[in-house]
Amino acid sequence: MTNTIFDVGTTVQVVGNGVAGWISSLYLVENGEQVVMYNNPNTTIRRIGESTIPVINEISQILGITDQELVDRSNGYFKYGNVFEGWGRDNWMYYAANEDNNLATKQRQTFSYHIDAPKFCELLKEHCVSKPNFKIIPRDFTLEDYNDTDIFIDATGESGILSKHVGVKHIESDVLINDHAIVANGEPRYEPFTRAQTMDAGWMWSISLQSRMSYGYVFSSKFISIEDAKKEFTEKTGLEAENVIKFKSRIPVEQWVGNVVAVGISAGFIEPLNATANFIAQASIKQLIALRHKPKVYNRLMSKVYEGIHKWVNALYGTNSAKGPYWDHFKQYKEQSLADIKQYSKHGHQGLMSKHSWNLLKENML
Repeated sequence: MTNTIFDVGTTVQVVGNGVAGWISSLYLVENGEQVVMYNNPNTTIRRIGESTIPVINEISQILGITDQELVDRSNGYFKYGNVFEGWGRDNWMYYAANEDNNLATKQRQTFSYHIDAPKFCELLKEHCVSKPNFKIIPRDFTLEDYNDTDIFIDATGESGILSKHVGVKHIESDVLINDHAIVANGEPRYEPFTRAQTMDAGWMWSISLQSRMSYGYVFSSKFISIEDAKKEFTEKTGLEAENVIKFKSRIPVEQWVGNVVAVGISAGFIEPLNATANFIAQASIKQLIALRHKPKVYNRLMSKVYEGIHKWVNALYGTNSAKGPYWDHFKQYKEQSLADIKQYSKHGHQGLMSKHSWNLLKENML
């Protein structure tokens, strides 16, 4: 299918009203595009704490508010890194640095946010609906709404309504075998970082929000049943599971196919480690605007973004020193992980994971 060039004046239809859909709408509206979003008012956005990385903090400038206002409106806190507990010999923190990369921001890169997904979406919605070039259609999108002339942003998550329709292909990860997340919320407690703690068959996030602590046990059903994972989760947190989310780690072959650009989980997903999901959604739409007449270049660039993150996460797993059958599974990839760390700690990787990110692995996991 020939890619449609994203000409100035082309209407952009955003399908999906989660975080990826609203981030897309925000950047498109601010760039002067004519944007239509399908937004069923009865759709509930999952009540999950979201961890971000520093590029996200340019959004406060776009909205014309302070960082403090953004975190307060999003029920969140400032975040200064990701703490990995039980992965290596010692616990360690991943922290951002002002790295040179192809997706750089003028904004400072020393902090990001913890955000409450529904409240963050409300904040972006409030801004978008105040603009004359933004329109909401208050219902679900159907394929009868699709046409050949507009540009469509598929931000429908795992369902990937339009991505499937136009044939966006994915490569499933051979290494990343986690496929479920158990989520629940506990009493609030402030931690200025995202915690990633090893468990029997995966790891657990802890993300502080102002009104609660968000927990999620990311695990592989190949190594533990859902019921046993729920028990382990409850033993660790004292909380009963509120929801079980199924997912796949996968990378898009091409995000932009025809007149459809997949953004967010409909494009791909590299499990929640290191808070890269919202970054990829943000990068996807920023690069679409920058490369609107170059779909092949866009697809190559975004492929590199996914590849770099995927390699980094693989290397984290491949060099783990945790105990148990699940963790031993990843040690078959140690040789490749060591080779990647050696290569990219010297030269960096195009997209997000530059030398700083790889050197943190070298210093803390080897």
